[in-house]
Amino acid sequence: MASDTPSTSELLRLGIQAAKEGNRQAAQMMLQQVVTKDRENIRAMLWLAKIAPDLETRTSWLQRVLQIDPNNETAIKALTKQETRDVSKRNRLIFRLGVAAYLIILPILALLAIVTMT
Repeated sequence: MASDTPSTSELLRLGIQAAKEGNRQAAQMMLQQVVTKDRENIRAMLWLAKIAPDLETRTSWLQRVLQIDPNNETAIKALTKQETRDVSKRNRLIFRLGVAAYLIILPILALLAIVTMT
C-alpha cells in the first residue's frame, strides 16, 4: 500500500517548483515541512531565504545555513550582498540628511550675516 505522505525529496521538489512559479505561500509551506523532517536540509533553507517575506527572515535562514555549513558560498554571497545593500542605503540616507542640513543651515547663516551687518 502506497503512502499518501510525500517524501522529503518530493516536498523539496514541489516547494522549489512552487517558488519558481511565484506561489510563495505554497512554497513556504512545503519547504518548511522539508526542514521540519530534515533539520539540516540546506537546499530547502536557501530556498526559504530566497522567498522570505522580509529581510529578518531571510537573514535568519541564511545564518542557519552557515551554522550547518560555515563555508556555504551561496549563503555567504547572499549575506554579503545584503550587507552591501544595507551599507549603500545607510550612505544614501546620510548623504540626504547632510544635504538637508546644509539647505537648512545655509539660509540661517545668511540671515545671521544680514542681521549682524545692520
